[in-house]
Amino acid sequence: MGSTSYLEPYHTNQFWNYTPYGWNVLIEDAGLKLVELRPGIDSIALIKRQYLGRPPEASAWFSSSPLNEEIDAWGLQTRSRTHQFINYRKIHYCGQFVFLVTKP
Repeated sequence: MGSTSYLEPYHTNQFWNYTPYGWNVLIEDAGLKLVELRPGIDSIALIKRQYLGRPPEASAWFSSSPLNEEIDAWGLQTRSRTHQFINYRKIHYCGQFVFLVTKP
């Protein structure tokens, strides 16, 4: 279980930002199985948090970020969207994603 960067462009001391697809390929190539992938904080909130100097109130975005809340509201309004589709949409804009990997 862990998390990794996806759309975090302001990181200066890292080698990679993983896409969900690339992460899955990497996991499979290592002989592991990706069990679950979930979106974390959205990338816009991460960038805004960094730009504003990491104000304490922005830490709340890690549990409920503004864009993720907007996507949830969109999902409720349309009512034809599945939970999986809503998470899929969040993953497109997330700053990091959370994963669960097992050994087959």
